[in-house]
Amino acid sequence: VNSQIQPQLWQIVVLKNDAVIKNKQFQDLKQLIHVQAKHIKNIEKISFYWCFQNKSIDFPLLKIINNSAFSSNVTLSAVVLNQVEEMGTDCFAHCWSLRYVEMNSLQVVKKNCFQRCMSLQRAQFQKVVSIESDAFKECFQLEELDLPSVKEIEEKSIISRKTVRLVNTKKFKDVPNQVQFLPQNKLLDRLQFTHIQLKHNCRVVHLYSNQLKEIPNDGLSWQPLQFVFIPNVKMIGRQSFQFCMELMEVGCKNLKVIQSNAFDHCCKLTSLNALNVENIGRCAFEHCYNLNNVCFKNVKILEQQSFHYCNNVKHFSRVEISQVMKEQAKIFSDQRSQKVGYWGRYEFQIIIKQSMKTKQRYLKYLLKKQKQ
Repeated sequence: VNSQIQPQLWQIVVLKNDAVIKNKQFQDLKQLIHVQAKHIKNIEKISFYWCFQNKSIDFPLLKIINNSAFSSNVTLSAVVLNQVEEMGTDCFAHCWSLRYVEMNSLQVVKKNCFQRCMSLQRAQFQKVVSIESDAFKECFQLEELDLPSVKEIEEKSIISRKTVRLVNTKKFKDVPNQVQFLPQNKLLDRLQFTHIQLKHNCRVVHLYSNQLKEIPNDGLSWQPLQFVFIPNVKMIGRQSFQFCMELMEVGCKNLKVIQSNAFDHCCKLTSLNALNVENIGRCAFEHCYNLNNVCFKNVKILEQQSFHYCNNVKHFSRVEISQVMKEQAKIFSDQRSQKVGYWGRYEFQIIIKQSMKTKQRYLKYLLKKQKQ
């Protein structure tokens, strides 16, 4: 692999003969989506730091991971590295979308190793004997740790907003939730979510509602939403989807207004039907590193820093922008606008199902009429 290749050309990396990945070798390659290396045994410091689109890794013989090697791989979903015996600090810190970890040869979980892995739900460590302070700090979705060999868990090493079950260990009790969020508004009680079971016994939810007209402030923040279809919503309030780090697609064809921080930290958000959006608030798409399939052609008001920290926006391949965005947002100054006519598979699936139901009702009507 030639490490001098321009970042925008990178997608998949396959290392065939290397045994070591050097310091900073793939740092900040925002187009990297997968890396595979059958013979790698050692990954040095900051090797994959800030690889915002890296979604999966495959290192079957990996033994050692050094400090901050995969820090801020914000779209990485699962890590299964059962040969790893040693890890440094901050190795997977700020991997916001990481749901599952399995490392059955590791013996010590070092300080800050998984801090702010805010989507982490389950982890399995068969040989871990010690967990250092802040190892699982601010892992707000964490609910299960499998630790049959653990002998020491330092104070404040596990911080979640859920009670964390410590499986297969009798020495330590379950860790009570230590983070209290502001009370949720009543919107959640009025909605019906579809719960989806994923690999490794993890979960996400889908939302379909044609009754909603607007999403109130903080309405759906911190929810493990993956796909959302809200065709009649016209306004999305402040921080409505903030920290929905699993969110990938939003179908909202009648949407007019997106208020400040509405999609802040939606790091996996790729597709958004914003065809009729006219107003975008401050920091509305902050940390949306994967936004790439969206139409903004009718935007008339664009507040400052609406796309703050969208480091990957220069690589948009499917985006349609208005003249206002070209003039006001420097981030779009060199962007080539093109027509966008499709927003997401979830929206497509719902439309197909609705069409099928309509046809079925019509067939039943015809059969009934024929019998008469």
